[in-house]
Amino acid sequence: MARSLQPALGMLGPRRLGHSQNPSPQDPAQFSDTLLVLGVVADGVTPLSYQWQFNGANLVGATNSILVLTNLQVGNSGRYSAVVTNRLGLINSAEASIVVVMPPRIDIQPLTQIATVSSSVRFGVAAPANPPPSYQWLLNGTKITGATESTLTLTNLQPTDGGSYSVVVKNIGGAVNSDIAGLVIPSPRLPLSDNLRDRIVTNSFSSLGSANSTNGTKEVGEPDHVGKPGRKSLWLGWRAPANGVATFSTRGSGFDTLLAVYTNAAPNLPPDYSNLRFVAGDDDRGGFATSEVAFSAAAGVEYLIVVDGFGKSSGNIVLSWKFDPVITEAPRIFQQPLGQTVAVGEMVSFSVTAFSTRPLTYQWYQNCAPIPGATNATLTVTNVQAHLVARYRVQVGNGQEGVESEPAFLEINFSGDAGLVQKVASRDKLAEVVVIGGNVARASWPAGSPGVPPGERSLLSQTGWQAGKPALLSPGFGGAPARGFVGTQIFHTFGKTKEIGDPNHAGEPGGASAWYSVLADEDGKMLVSTEGSDFDTVLAVYEGPPNPLGYDELVMPALASDNNRGFDRKSSRVIFDAAPNRTYHIAVDGVSGVQGQVVLTYQLGSPPELAAQPASGVWKVGNVVILEVRVRSRVPVVYQWRLNGLLLSGATNATLVIPVLQLPNVGKYSCVVSNFAGVATSADAQVSVELTEALRLSGRRLPDGSFGILIGGTALTNAVLQASTDLINWLPVYTNAGQSGFGEYIDRSASNHFWRYYRAVR
Repeated sequence: MARSLQPALGMLGPRRLGHSQNPSPQDPAQFSDTLLVLGVVADGVTPLSYQWQFNGANLVGATNSILVLTNLQVGNSGRYSAVVTNRLGLINSAEASIVVVMPPRIDIQPLTQIATVSSSVRFGVAAPANPPPSYQWLLNGTKITGATESTLTLTNLQPTDGGSYSVVVKNIGGAVNSDIAGLVIPSPRLPLSDNLRDRIVTNSFSSLGSANSTNGTKEVGEPDHVGKPGRKSLWLGWRAPANGVATFSTRGSGFDTLLAVYTNAAPNLPPDYSNLRFVAGDDDRGGFATSEVAFSAAAGVEYLIVVDGFGKSSGNIVLSWKFDPVITEAPRIFQQPLGQTVAVGEMVSFSVTAFSTRPLTYQWYQNCAPIPGATNATLTVTNVQAHLVARYRVQVGNGQEGVESEPAFLEINFSGDAGLVQKVASRDKLAEVVVIGGNVARASWPAGSPGVPPGERSLLSQTGWQAGKPALLSPGFGGAPARGFVGTQIFHTFGKTKEIGDPNHAGEPGGASAWYSVLADEDGKMLVSTEGSDFDTVLAVYEGPPNPLGYDELVMPALASDNNRGFDRKSSRVIFDAAPNRTYHIAVDGVSGVQGQVVLTYQLGSPPELAAQPASGVWKVGNVVILEVRVRSRVPVVYQWRLNGLLLSGATNATLVIPVLQLPNVGKYSCVVSNFAGVATSADAQVSVELTEALRLSGRRLPDGSFGILIGGTALTNAVLQASTDLINWLPVYTNAGQSGFGEYIDRSASNHFWRYYRAVR
């Protein structure tokens, strides 16, 4: 019979056999400058010949079952396959598509530019990468909506369009930030002063000008404006030309600004930091890390305007203001709602203290949604649960003008087995997380203070605000680090952004980073996880001083980082070696800047230690057997019992109970105890069954008509002799002594029964 001419070949592959980056076998991505090994497995009549192909064309010299490619470059991306032949025919393998990844590299940086009003500018970068990268332009570290090309064009420029522009370039290989390119649209120089007493006073209805705070300083006794750290403040005096509402803004500045407004409580004396009275302040409401405030101004009163930089920030300042004498009064908020961290189930209240000569209205918001019925000065949240974790704020109006309070965050904390609450909180910026205490401005007005109506002073008196009483003007906690061995913080990233210098955590640009700090009390392994969060997170942990004022104080690269190692492949999880008395700064962001609720958990511990081993023993069949291990561990552990090395289904507690011992239960028992830091395995505990000799009975009739019975059994084991006449009803008649296991009984009533049966039981 003629043999078929079809190739008698079978093939698997090609398969990735090895590479320097260790991606999964299904991952088609390879990094440039690395090694790739592909292989096929073929069956058939020998000898077999191999020919590898790239994009359908033969590769010269590639005639083995294994193909090795070294020093991969972008040009090596493509389709690889193998043709295997023997004397009967040939067969083609499936194709393996390989992408050689080249992370972005910026070859041409954007350049700083000075432009005139109404003109246009164009920023651009050249960033080779494979696959082609995505782009996101930033202004002062914050995303510019829709600016996702390699170039950014700005038209009809105004001084408020100035700032620090940059772009982050990303592909699957990572992300890289460009240099910062400043944009300045020249405006008149403002005579801002480094010292309060040297300030220049103006009374113009509106103005716009620029200054530079790079060489600015902070004077002794000067407060942290808006309750936040700064180092380079500049001052201006502005005297209100009439009654009305004034609005000041730093939009167009090139850094993260702080803006505050004060009055002098002793107008007949030169202003001094001990006499400052806070009027208004802001950090980021101007957009793109700039500031904006609006306040009611009284004619003839001098208002002390200060511009500072958050943390170490400084640079080009654009300060503008406008005055509206038509709107004679805006509500004033004296006491902002304060952020709170509580336990699940608690009740919290957010309150605002405001004043206006007109009737006030209130509307509270959870994130951006108005809360139905929340129209009072106080908002009470009962039975706090995770879905109530959010940013709360209130809009205060008087029928003519409205003002918005600072946001107050509600977060949940529980620490340790007892569920204790640590009064710590997440923050938008690194320096906010670690600021503890510091000078604060005074938020009350004594009688006779300039620009304060009598009714306003009465309100302050009624609410208990006294002259000279210090008040923290920025809502929330100072941000002391969390401590302990186990803890969880639940918070929301709504409203959070990024700023200049904020790293790309886990190689992801993000855009809504939150910071949290943990102080390690001893050395060990530390686990940090976002498992349970409701969005795609990225996570990074950095070493740094306890109170960093800038990202340049963090140790780079990150100590640990992750994107998708959580159980759901969207959350993040890292483990690293922690040292005692060291503060670790944790950053959580969302992929592509997505915001949501974070469940941040940390554990600090070592592998479990066995304090007590399970005990071997001998038990009777049918007895209850209890095996137990005791463990020392500061963090939660998992138990898994084994019998003769095999897993026991459902045996996941510290105690193992065998309710009815049977012969299949005999063997060696051990318990594997694990936590995130390691594993400990107990010694084997041998469970044995006590083997007892079967009972034996023998009997004989005695001359007097009685019946003698001999019981034989196991020493130290009692046996009961029972008698019956119908094999149904049995009565005990004798118990042996048990010492020897033997006994003898004479039944003298045996002759009284036609039938008499005997048995022995234990």
